[in-house]
Amino acid sequence: KDGCEPITGIKTNDEVGVLSQSFNQLIAEIEELLQKVYKAEIYKKEAEIKAIKMHMNPHFLYNTLESIGIMVKSKRNAEAVPEMIHMLSRILRFSITPGNDFIPLKLEMQFAEWYIRLHQFRLGDRLSYEIEIPDELSQVKVPKLILQTLVENAVIHGVGGTDKPGIIRIFAR
Repeated sequence: KDGCEPITGIKTNDEVGVLSQSFNQLIAEIEELLQKVYKAEIYKKEAEIKAIKMHMNPHFLYNTLESIGIMVKSKRNAEAVPEMIHMLSRILRFSITPGNDFIPLKLEMQFAEWYIRLHQFRLGDRLSYEIEIPDELSQVKVPKLILQTLVENAVIHGVGGTDKPGIIRIFAR
């Protein structure tokens, strides 16, 4: 609409009328193409978010259940198993709940915290975390599960790849 409004009021069939009709048709076609590109971008972003969800669920579920199984068999921290199962069920429910793919940042941060806490059961004192969200940003909408991949990489390739302690810091500005 940046200066490209259809021409109105031309009722003749001379060169000016034909040019006006062609111009109006061109504007309509450009608008239609812009809408198609816009919709394609939205579908692409939705597909990316769904791919993240599909990757996270089986991989994360397997690793967490494996950790729970080891803890139960070795009796090491077995009292934490009910809490782990409860947290895992909340994470899975959160990740597969249909609906809006954009959620408040505060809720996304809660998911990230549950995810980190489950890894803390396995890594113990080697993993700590800090989460800081100013109140004015807590309701900002973000893509659901946007932090999961970042946290997973920090755990696996950071803290999980060494015997040294590590900290994950998540903050919003």
